[in-house]
Amino acid sequence: MCMSPPHHPDYAYYVSGDVTIDPSVAIAPGVVITAAPDSQIAIAAGVCIGMGTIIHADQGILEIDKGVCIGTTVLIVGAGKIGALACIGSESTLINSDIPSQHVVASGSLIGDQSRQVNFSATEVDFIPQPEPEPQPEPEPQPEPEPQPEPEPEPEPEPSIRKGPQVYGQTQINELLKTLLPHRKPPNF
Repeated sequence: MCMSPPHHPDYAYYVSGDVTIDPSVAIAPGVVITAAPDSQIAIAAGVCIGMGTIIHADQGILEIDKGVCIGTTVLIVGAGKIGALACIGSESTLINSDIPSQHVVASGSLIGDQSRQVNFSATEVDFIPQPEPEPQPEPEPQPEPEPQPEPEPEPEPEPSIRKGPQVYGQTQINELLKTLLPHRKPPNF
């Protein structure tokens, strides 16, 4: 017996609430566009919305002006305006934000988050100087040892005559092969 999955209509994206979308808007699959009660979303011509993006208007009007490009998995929440030809990078979060026209928001940005207030004021620190170390007396000079006579260099063995063309770096390759493959017999050249 062959079982087929239940038939569901293929919805590429979801829209709910007071949402106005221009017919020329490109919306990728998995996009969710919702407006809470007493809120509104207006998306102008030429806007491109990337896959997995969530746009949710809350407590006001969220306006996306013409030619805006919104990357994948972007979260836009609250009220505000995204100006014409702005670009919102992937994985960014905008909360109650106004983005100027032709502005670029870098990927992974968090804009408008008021939950974490950062205080950048400097705190005063008491500086306690450390005493300088006393100079160490210089050591007495040691007598120099008598020079040793240099040993006579051993005569270099005469190079063996090789068969075939000379290969530069062959010694290093042979040592590498000997290290990597210790049980291998060396090649005869």
